[in-house]
Amino acid sequence: MLHERFYSTWRMPDHPNQSCCNMADCYPTEIKSIGGQIYARRREDGKFILVPPEKVEHNRDNPDGRNHLCAPPPSGYDPADTVFCFALGGAT
Repeated sequence: MLHERFYSTWRMPDHPNQSCCNMADCYPTEIKSIGGQIYARRREDGKFILVPPEKVEHNRDNPDGRNHLCAPPPSGYDPADTVFCFALGGAT
């Protein structure tokens, strides 16, 4: 699968020794821009969460031109609205 290969080799932009995710944490997503900041829609609850600039991927192309978010589900073990990685799509 196209996404599986991309996700399995993706590393955190701000922590290159750590994997972004697995197939459970990553998915294509919608975004909106507010005041120059990117917000991505979390799959589980539809909430738009802030993507910290250090989590945005700049060094590799994504597989399909869409936006991709790697984030844990809400109410998990991670702090609220955690973002592991984000890839901005090229489609307009």
